[in-house]
Amino acid sequence: MPFARGVRCFSLTAVFICLSFLFAHETRAENARPNRHRVASAHQHGAFVCGTYHGSALDAILFDKVQSSQRAQQGLASRPAQTFVAGDLVVIEDDGTLIAEPGRNAFDLRNKGLHFTPNTNGSYDVSASTLAFDEGLGTNLNAGDDTNHRINFTSGFSFPFAGQTWDHTYIRSNGNLTFGGIGNPDFYDPADFNLELPIIAAFFVDLNPQAGGGVYYQQAGDRFVITWDRIPEFGAQNSNTIQLTLFADGSFDIVFTDVDIQVALNGNPIYVGFSIGDLGAEFQSVNFSNLPITGSRAGAIFEAFEDIPYRVVSTVGIAQRFYAVQPDSFDQLVLITDFDLLGAPFGAFYQFVRNDIQGLGLNNFDLTANYGSAGRLQGFLHMNFVNYWPDNPAGFSFVNVLGQEAEHEWGAFVRSLVNGVETDLILGRSLGHWSFYLDTDGSVMEGNGWQDNGNGTFTTVRSFDNFSLLDHYLMGLRPAEEIPPFFLIDVPGVTLTQRSAFPQTGVTATGVKRTITVDDIIAVEGPRVPSAATAPKVFRQGYVYLTRQGVTPSQANLDKADRFRASWIDYYSDRTDGRGIFQTQLGPALPVATVEGLVTNASNGSIIKNLEAKWLEKSYVQPIYDGGHYEFRTLASSTAPADIQATIVLRAFPYLPDTSVVTLTYGNPLVHHRALTPLPQTNLTGAVRDAAGNGVSAKLTLFASSDVIDDFTATATSDAQGNFTFSGLYVSQPPAIAYDRLVVEPDIPFAGQTLTNIVITGGTNDLNIVVEPADILLVNDDPNGNFSNYYSSALEEIGVTSFVWSQKDRGLAPVSFAPQFKRNIIIWYTGNAGGAEVLTPAEQDSLAAHLDRGGNVFLTGQNIAESLNGTPFLSNRVRVAFDRNLNDIILHGVQSDPVGKGLINIINAGTLGANNQTSRDVLIPSAGAIACVMFDTTAGTVAGVRVTDPANNSRLVFFGFGFEAVNPGSVPRPGYVGRPEVMQNVLDWLSGVTQVADRNEAPNGIPAAFHLSASYPNPWQAGMGAAEAEIRYHLPLDLAAQRVTLRIFDVLGREVATLVDQPYRPGQFSARWNGRDMRGELVSNGVYFYKLQAGALQHVQKQLLVR
Repeated sequence: MPFARGVRCFSLTAVFICLSFLFAHETRAENARPNRHRVASAHQHGAFVCGTYHGSALDAILFDKVQSSQRAQQGLASRPAQTFVAGDLVVIEDDGTLIAEPGRNAFDLRNKGLHFTPNTNGSYDVSASTLAFDEGLGTNLNAGDDTNHRINFTSGFSFPFAGQTWDHTYIRSNGNLTFGGIGNPDFYDPADFNLELPIIAAFFVDLNPQAGGGVYYQQAGDRFVITWDRIPEFGAQNSNTIQLTLFADGSFDIVFTDVDIQVALNGNPIYVGFSIGDLGAEFQSVNFSNLPITGSRAGAIFEAFEDIPYRVVSTVGIAQRFYAVQPDSFDQLVLITDFDLLGAPFGAFYQFVRNDIQGLGLNNFDLTANYGSAGRLQGFLHMNFVNYWPDNPAGFSFVNVLGQEAEHEWGAFVRSLVNGVETDLILGRSLGHWSFYLDTDGSVMEGNGWQDNGNGTFTTVRSFDNFSLLDHYLMGLRPAEEIPPFFLIDVPGVTLTQRSAFPQTGVTATGVKRTITVDDIIAVEGPRVPSAATAPKVFRQGYVYLTRQGVTPSQANLDKADRFRASWIDYYSDRTDGRGIFQTQLGPALPVATVEGLVTNASNGSIIKNLEAKWLEKSYVQPIYDGGHYEFRTLASSTAPADIQATIVLRAFPYLPDTSVVTLTYGNPLVHHRALTPLPQTNLTGAVRDAAGNGVSAKLTLFASSDVIDDFTATATSDAQGNFTFSGLYVSQPPAIAYDRLVVEPDIPFAGQTLTNIVITGGTNDLNIVVEPADILLVNDDPNGNFSNYYSSALEEIGVTSFVWSQKDRGLAPVSFAPQFKRNIIIWYTGNAGGAEVLTPAEQDSLAAHLDRGGNVFLTGQNIAESLNGTPFLSNRVRVAFDRNLNDIILHGVQSDPVGKGLINIINAGTLGANNQTSRDVLIPSAGAIACVMFDTTAGTVAGVRVTDPANNSRLVFFGFGFEAVNPGSVPRPGYVGRPEVMQNVLDWLSGVTQVADRNEAPNGIPAAFHLSASYPNPWQAGMGAAEAEIRYHLPLDLAAQRVTLRIFDVLGREVATLVDQPYRPGQFSARWNGRDMRGELVSNGVYFYKLQAGALQHVQKQLLVR
């Protein structure tokens, strides 16, 4: 299987990707070594790629041994080199042992053989083998990829090796034998060559017999033969045959026949040789092309065939040089180099050196002695060339990447229960980072800050700049009770590759929200030990600046590296909310000032949940989900600091905020308990009434906001008399609690209202609300979509109020209420892309009855004509027939028509509209239907009509497409119209209002004065001659008025009808009266008055009606 080389992270342009490995969940090798997964190659994502993995320290130790032994083989001695302190950096000059320059040692033993003979020094002599390849392969092990097979010796054979005589061996598919154990039990791991485990590496490389060839063995009384026959390397199509023969006298031969590999595809060394498993014994690198080798005393003799394409440093050797001049008082060592690594495929990495914490998903191990530490060192961070990073350490740069690498000491490796099932779904790339779909508040351990859109979709709003509260728990900074539930987006069929995507804001995903708690993690991993109560909160990093032999670092580079070092102190404290400390200065441990306390309810002493604690001077803010315990700490800048002042602000809902000032002495933690006083509670009462003082039933929703807890709502319902009460409201105490708005949703036909800036005081709170009928009735008859906002927003923009009726939720719309609206108009939208019935017979009858009462209708939606073709409603009421569907997204209004006038281009697709039209209807108008909207690119095709029925004085506009899909464009464009312009034309015509001239068409024709003309005809004999009386009026440009109304009154001053009630706009207009009242009924003969009013101006004229 593939494996990422030990100490590597990649860099390309702007994204950081880390390949980190664990796992406590895997089967342990007999020596309890840290295990790790592997990948075929480092995953490239356009910028930083990190190759951190669990077990990398073993590779570093092996690398150091190999390099040291190769230098000894070449007769190279270390050279004098400097180690000195520059500020808080330990500058180390390479002495020839710390930097491996690029080089290549290709496999050159094809068709050769090696004979290993025990010598009198307890090691082996090596000579050329004369043994011929044994064609009798024997038993096929049917080996798979990375498999291990214990074989007991028979026929009286035994094998003396590494100070013992063995009656069995483990044949491993990756070209080696082990005795007494198997190293990494599941994965190819070259570090197995450096374990306390005897091993013979015939050709130790990542072979894959599952893809071809096979592993065989045969036994005899004097020998044991193993053959790796024609096996390809993992991820390649080559062929490799090697035979190993063990003899009863302890000697062994390795014969290489057809070997295609020269260097390993995965970048790791190919080991040929042996190790007796004594880590203290000499480790001898040789060249098997220069034989014989005699007189060795080494516990391991080997040749490493490899390609080193870039500069590799010995982290083990660097650490040892560091500890030669510094005490063992550091938790992490951080390396910055003064030189380019010549194309190294990494940006940064973390090496695991020690772990004794339980509950993290990690094994316990201790490799500190190899690094020169007596047990304190936890990990080694390689942060690359100093000029690899931008000068500014902030942003997506040095400290963010350092944040991920430093946190690899603790995470992210834990599994959890998800929906009651143990899984690794919360993990992403390499199972060592958070899943892209996990809500992590933008953790540097990846995942994202996700916003729940409330409709099954989620959008990323924060990425890669934070430590999540779950990260705090893993680091030991917070107890489990302080970590609130978080969530995972469970995306059906999601792959590990998708979970491994790098964090990015602005991404929307669809899935099921799965709530996860820390207890779900503890159920799998066990509790963290030590817990937050006793875990360290103060850590130290030592910074190493490595130079090449004979190179003096520039002061500019040293200053830059030191800025990086210093920036980490505040970065870590800020993102752990003042809980954690990282000292990066050399010298003695600096003192820490700490304040902590328990926060309780002053009334009953109970622990306060959902607490927010601030240290104002430091700008630390701690959210505390449960437990009521806050704690802050800060690091001194010297060993003898003065006392400091801390202003602590504690807030929670529903309590009055508490501010206290304390003096802190470094080195003496202060316990500072506080008690919060509950906010007083009161009521909000009032009534909802119409203009005449009649009670109106309504639903009232009070929206409250808080910067302490999530926003919430309270609801109340007014009774038949309009009275309502909100009980138990907390008094306003911004920003802890503020009431942003009160939404009033009265029963039909009244328009809703939104009242803002509601203040709840400790006294009496009364609120009386007057509601008015809405202008029109808006019916949502689309069962598969909720697009009413596209209609209501267009109506709001032109100053028209609506009452929205959803038939899916409330049943058939009560259109009989339409005359009680200010305008006797119904907007009815529906549609079904499948062509199914979109208007039921009951709905058709209801609309027909409304038209018969003189009402007006705007009907819109795709498939209406297709579904109703041939029905009396479509033929006699809408007066069209269905022609065909057309996927033409551009339409235009008929410029000579009052509905189509000015609608030059109507775009009916795109994301700024509903973007839901797939089968627009082409209409065939019959007598009485006038085309008002046409398809643009298909000549002569009608998309919309208007109909006037003189029998009942009704008007109807029908669009064979969904109005909700009209796309206004992201910016105003000449000739393109939005939904408000289309809606204005439709409602003007339905209302009988026509703009005769406007600002755009006739700038010189804008009236200079407010004027109401005499109606025509007058007298008007209804039912004979003209069907309607026309009333013209002028509105000047500079009149300061918000709305204009034109109403009809009888001789007693009672309002009969409202012809116009809309936002004020200048121009010359014409309105029509059909002789009917607000209920749609014909009025009696007599004298009537019509009044035009705009602001303080009004004009009245008289109309005589004769029947």
